[in-house]
Amino acid sequence: MCLLLLAWKVHPRYELLVAANRDELHARPTASLDFWRDAPGILAGRDLAAAGTWLAARADGRFAAVTNFRDESTTTAGLRSRGELVMRYFDSGLAPDAFASQLAADQSSYAGFNLIVGDSDQLCYASNRSDPFALPLEPGLHALSNHRLGTPWPKLTQGLRALRGIVDAGDGGIETLFEAMLEQRPHLAADQSDNLPWPASSGPFIAGETFGTRATTLMWRDAGQCTRIEERRFGPLGAPQGRTSITLTRASA
Repeated sequence: MCLLLLAWKVHPRYELLVAANRDELHARPTASLDFWRDAPGILAGRDLAAAGTWLAARADGRFAAVTNFRDESTTTAGLRSRGELVMRYFDSGLAPDAFASQLAADQSSYAGFNLIVGDSDQLCYASNRSDPFALPLEPGLHALSNHRLGTPWPKLTQGLRALRGIVDAGDGGIETLFEAMLEQRPHLAADQSDNLPWPASSGPFIAGETFGTRATTLMWRDAGQCTRIEERRFGPLGAPQGRTSITLTRASA
């Protein structure tokens, strides 16, 4: 279960504020946040098993993130990796809404996904488990986990409350948002009805032994188009495994 929070053109200091938790098997090979040698200008972590990513940005203001859609009734055998969707957006050169329109014709090639694509002017949501397939996002607070946009799972509503408090406070709030993304919720007996070791009713952060939050990433972009991204990484049982901070500016685009 992943979590993606966005404040779009409502924070007094940041045009865009993004907080993301990537939840994955700890055994799945992953590269830390860095610039990609085979995709100049792309800043992202990398899933080494399928060569894709869950979140990426570029100095020109383009940004994309993907979460899987929890859909146990369908199989993913023979389908393309959802981690490639982020790079398809960057490779397309299209505006967010135009890319989403183009992707709609190819949506059945993937298992269930939620995709956010944006630039300095637009933010767009697309999902092959949603009708309509794509929606432009208005300025405001938005959140995704592993269901449709805004589905009020406990981890999502908890994260949104924290994000709203930071926006209302009007200060930077970066460290406060990191703390909110690292909050855990005890696994309650009632949560076991879904038969999953990482229930939808968990808190934002999952500190599991074999599966859990692998990375917490915050991205914040100011009105001057300076983007800062910080990734904090974790191992089994939530053990810290390092952090990376990188700044992107328009001048470097």
